[in-house]
Amino acid sequence: MNEVRYAKLCDRPDVLPVGRPRGAKALGTRYERAVALAIPNAFHGPWFQYWGDGGLRYCQPDFLFESEYDPGPIVCLEVKHTWLPYAHVQLEGLYGPVVRCATEREVVGVVVANWLTDGMGGLAVVNCMTEALWAARRGYRVVLHWLGVSAAPLQVPGLVSPQF
Repeated sequence: MNEVRYAKLCDRPDVLPVGRPRGAKALGTRYERAVALAIPNAFHGPWFQYWGDGGLRYCQPDFLFESEYDPGPIVCLEVKHTWLPYAHVQLEGLYGPVVRCATEREVVGVVVANWLTDGMGGLAVVNCMTEALWAARRGYRVVLHWLGVSAAPLQVPGLVSPQF
């Protein structure tokens, strides 16, 4: 990711096609909807327009929220049905810099995944949002292992959508 020079919240770009996900993509979409139900106060799927070395682009982080009780960074969640290292690259190289530029606030990232895979050495793998937020605020690369609606709740009191 190149340096982000300008970023702002925007509507979904008209130039992007709307398709019906199938296969693994559909599994991921259903899992993301379950996460949305589990943390209803988070900002789900905001679109951002940004300008960097590559020109004008758009991106859509999965979720953004902050704590009204414990002021700190904006938290960006990247949801993956199956964990992949690329999720952290997206958080750290794209979503974090774009949201930071748009809000002028610190941003930390957490990957939420249903299935874990090999190659997770050096990551903080946790199973509750409180632990994930603690680790992310201390600079760890965090994976929140959440098995779905029957698992531990994701909602933490005081989580709200950030104000832009």
